Amino acid sequence: MRLQSPPSVSWKASTLLNKRFKLFTTLTLSMLVLAACASGPASPAAPSNEPMAVKIVLPPYLSNSPIFIAQEEGYFADAGLEVEVVILDRSVDALPALIQKQVDVTSDAINAATLSAIAQGENVRLVADKGYLSPGCSYDSLLASAGAAAAGGLDNSDLLAGGTKLAVTQANYREFWVSKLFAQKGLSVDNFEWVVVPPAALGETLQAGDIAFATVAEPSLTQVLNAQQGVVIANANEVVPGFQYSFVNFGPSILEDNPEAGRRFMVAYLRGVRQFIEGKTDRNVQIIAEGTGLDPELVRATCWPTFDENISIHTEDILTFQEWAVSAGYLDAALPVDSLIDTSFQQYAVEQLAP
Repeated sequence: MRLQSPPSVSWKASTLLNKRFKLFTTLTLSMLVLAACASGPASPAAPSNEPMAVKIVLPPYLSNSPIFIAQEEGYFADAGLEVEVVILDRSVDALPALIQKQVDVTSDAINAATLSAIAQGENVRLVADKGYLSPGCSYDSLLASAGAAAAGGLDNSDLLAGGTKLAVTQANYREFWVSKLFAQKGLSVDNFEWVVVPPAALGETLQAGDIAFATVAEPSLTQVLNAQQGVVIANANEVVPGFQYSFVNFGPSILEDNPEAGRRFMVAYLRGVRQFIEGKTDRNVQIIAEGTGLDPELVRATCWPTFDENISIHTEDILTFQEWAVSAGYLDAALPVDSLIDTSFQQYAVEQLAP
């Protein structure tokens, strides 16, 4: 199923960005509320002995591997779910679709847009872990072009005099960890010109010297490094070690209308996570290669994301991100963490799968 995308939004690193971001969020959410009201009451949940339909946004990302596993191994079917994958043209469209009940489940790196929506009363919650930064191999790194690395990278004050191009997704965890890195080096976001580069083009853009720095995550990270298109100058897991950066999100179609579907989803998802944690078995590699469309050898070569074995939420990391988002002007104020999360589904799944 493919949903039509709403109008695009331009992001710029400035005070004006913050104001426009808040205004856009306010107007967008207001329109979504009206649309939801106009659509009439939601259909009642299916009886518990019948399969329940769940719509999920599932792009072919390595981070979605546990969901690919749950689908392929029949864990969703075992839980009494029929999963429909919804295709979106842009990842930023997932939040409006979740609020409008066009989809039931999304997942994403923690970001200011989701927290702002919750602050404005939208019934969206972070419900389970979807990745944290563990020691060892790096899943997400800051790369420099060969020229920028040779010139001293972030330690060259002349290179950072202003206008140096940096490709980092703003208002989410990537800007958060890169900002922490900048602070350690006495730098500011004002040292850079923030640009948007499609992930698939990051390697070529770095290699051409059109940008000086970019954050690159797996599997693109392995591909870019193998092609010698960039040089690692910092790793996220060393700048903010242990930070939980991504979450599964439920919207009102589950939280209000059909929590039983949410409980079933979480049981299947936890089974997928625990199989994923078994590592690069032949079966896991096969499923992930099919789900992502990647070559199996590339799947084996990449640094895999790390998941909490009980998909527990690390509340201190949400609070840390929220504090940064307020200081950066993306949020007006921090919210109590209990208003941002719902751990009941995760706790139910752990209990159901207890030995």
